[in-house]
Amino acid sequence: GKLIQSLKKLGIYDNTILVFLTDNGPQHNRYKMGLRERKSSVFGGGIRVPCLIHYPEKFKEKQVLDATIAHIDLLPSILDLCGLEKVSHKIDGKSIFSAENQDYSAFENRTLFFEWGRGYLQKYRNFAALKGNYKLVGNTGHQSRIEDFELFDVKNDPLEKHNILKENIETANNLKTEMDTW
Repeated sequence: GKLIQSLKKLGIYDNTILVFLTDNGPQHNRYKMGLRERKSSVFGGGIRVPCLIHYPEKFKEKQVLDATIAHIDLLPSILDLCGLEKVSHKIDGKSIFSAENQDYSAFENRTLFFEWGRGYLQKYRNFAALKGNYKLVGNTGHQSRIEDFELFDVKNDPLEKHNILKENIETANNLKTEMDTW
């Protein structure tokens, strides 16, 4: 509130991009929409966070984006909002504002990777690969078989309660291969 009051007082509120988000899920048990786990986990409660972008000059009314985005999308999105040309080096993310007619299929068809570890990261320990509706979670060791992982349809099971790996082994293997390549 104090920031917004100051921006208004300075006369720059309407031409200022405000971004609100958190770094990851909560440390302690608190409201998290029923999502599984919390901070330091790659389940929904540890990685899903709110992201609000307020820019009155561009957005006259509230809009809700129906796409999975990540922190890597913030830089290209802000560059796009500012009307800046792309930078000369490669940027991993995509602008959420350049999608033609709100076609977010490019976001659905990419794979996002999540990994959490303190100190030395270990392959397949506390990692996830998310592509489209499917999320492969590994809380296993580096020599684990695919059967040791969990696979979720996050669109139909956002709380990640039902492991569907056995009936979707090919999808799980494809996500694991993408993680190995990454």
